[in-house]
Amino acid sequence: ELSSSDTGGGGLQNSGTGNATIINSTFDQNQATGSGDGGAIFNTGQLTVAATAFTGNSGDDGGAISAGANSNTFIETSLFSGNMSAGEGGAIRVGGGNAFLNLSFSQLTGNMAGTNGGGLVAFSSGANVFIDSSTIDGNTASGTGGGLQVGDQVSIVNSTIFGNTSSSGVAGGGGIRVQPTGRLDLTSATLAGNIAASRSGGALSVDSGGVVTASSSIFADSTDGVSPITDVDGSVTSFGTSIVESGGGAAGFDTVSGDQFQDPLLDPGGLRDNGGPTPTVALQAIALGFGSNSPAIDAAGSHAEDDQRLVPRLAGSADIGAFEVDPQVYFVNTTADTPDADSMDNLPIDGSGNVSLRSAIMALNNFEGGNGVIILPPGQFTLTQTSGGSADSNATNDLDISASNVRIIGTGSLSTRIDASG
Repeated sequence: ELSSSDTGGGGLQNSGTGNATIINSTFDQNQATGSGDGGAIFNTGQLTVAATAFTGNSGDDGGAISAGANSNTFIETSLFSGNMSAGEGGAIRVGGGNAFLNLSFSQLTGNMAGTNGGGLVAFSSGANVFIDSSTIDGNTASGTGGGLQVGDQVSIVNSTIFGNTSSSGVAGGGGIRVQPTGRLDLTSATLAGNIAASRSGGALSVDSGGVVTASSSIFADSTDGVSPITDVDGSVTSFGTSIVESGGGAAGFDTVSGDQFQDPLLDPGGLRDNGGPTPTVALQAIALGFGSNSPAIDAAGSHAEDDQRLVPRLAGSADIGAFEVDPQVYFVNTTADTPDADSMDNLPIDGSGNVSLRSAIMALNNFEGGNGVIILPPGQFTLTQTSGGSADSNATNDLDISASNVRIIGTGSLSTRIDASG
């Protein structure tokens, strides 16, 4: 905290053969001064980060992390908020030759770049980036690519790009800009509410020479500097079942079977906690209390096994975008080992109004059909051991599952643990 470096990595520099693992930590207000990259971390080695927060860090390129040549960077269940770069990559910058980043179950929110890539930039010199089940929201670039700037290979799966802003008059891409050297593959992604203040392509802008493929993704609710509004500007090869709201302003979208040009009817409340490790934008559905059903529901056929929240998708009738309208899903919000207050009401609520792992299992055991999913947040779930108590008691000791089909899904072995406490 409050450390600085003029050679990069205000908090930590992991170089060459270095192999660093960071878990349950906070990097706050670190600075890479002068022309140093990576306000918190500069990595050219092997770096693994889990359940860690990066807040208020600053650097020349890569406000929080800069991953350079020959680096391998793995980030899961982590938060990047309020970081700032004078140049590219408000939160993260990746590139320099043979640089790999895997970002999963993480959120980049409210970061700022002085030039391009408010949240993240993969620059055109040997970057390979894979983003899964993550949210990039509320980031700002004074240049282009409010959420992301893509100059090399980037794949995005089951992720949400929401409410990002680019200000440049040179090119658009409030959500994402793909440069001539860039390649972007989108699968089951939701790009919504992004702003290109001065140019076209509120959600996505693709330069001539850039390559983009889209499958089962949503481009909607954008704002840009032209009329009519264009969610997508530039050439996109569709693999089917995507929705672009601004059909009249997406001439470069190569339409194939199952693509739609209409309002996808997203939750008007926008990005929120819908359960799971990261916030998402829900689809309107009568089953969720809305007045109508989104045309994205059941329209994707077979796609990614789970949605961004780890909710299983229905085989053959998945929903378009990062959000799947739920089957029977319980989202645990406490690590306390507390029983269901009323196991006969089909609600997994404990005596404090929370959903625990134990209360969710007890509710599913009594739910008609006995099928369901339990989503666990990061944390340690320690089971209560009662002296002299029955091992077959639902309320204490081990977890007894009598339901016919239950999936329990955490956020990874480094961040979600169930402990029998002896």
